[in-house]
Amino acid sequence: MVKKLKTGKQLYDLYKGKFANIDRDTGIVCGYDAVDLVIAVTSGEQGWEYGDEGVVKMTHSNNPKGYLFVTERNVLNKKEEII
Repeated sequence: MVKKLKTGKQLYDLYKGKFANIDRDTGIVCGYDAVDLVIAVTSGEQGWEYGDEGVVKMTHSNNPKGYLFVTERNVLNKKEEII
């Protein structure tokens, strides 16, 4: 049995507003593309800015530290609600 991969939108619906980290950067899940999540960087290095085609930003549309792509494995506290 092959497990079907979730789309970026499905992942966003599961993890929106949760924190995620990648390398030394941390941020809040704020959007998605076809297969990945997008975080608004809150600490760490500067992420990329605007204009990436296919990216949907639901919140944090003017984040001064930029954005990064993450996968489901980068999401922290998957079972806890983060307010």
